[in-house]
Amino acid sequence: MIARTAARGFDGGVVVGARLVNVPNAVTLVRTVVAMGLALPAIVLESMWLAVAAYLVYWVGDVLDGMTARWLGQETRAGAVFDIVSDRACTSLCAAALLVLLPEMWVPVGIFLVQFMVIDCMLSLSFLF
Repeated sequence: MIARTAARGFDGGVVVGARLVNVPNAVTLVRTVVAMGLALPAIVLESMWLAVAAYLVYWVGDVLDGMTARWLGQETRAGAVFDIVSDRACTSLCAAALLVLLPEMWVPVGIFLVQFMVIDCMLSLSFLF
């Protein structure tokens, strides 16, 4: 089902009829499912190739969802929040795969995760207030 709602664009104007299900959000969904679907077996199988593939899918998909949102004029607050939450889900699993492969990296990865999952998340979501 395609939902239509009123949303506030990044320029502050109200976008009436903005779709919650749109191309950029579909890209975000696909990249999240595929990246996490690669990261989980990377953890279980301790596979560097799967971990690298998970990171690549995550990064390329993250670039594509933002580009398509701007190109198609489909930037919405809901899409931005979905992207931010998806970034955290992908990053946490990809980092877990990295730690399984390189456990000696726990300090820098731990510092990065605290910064990204807490501080950066708060700053990224500050546009909502």
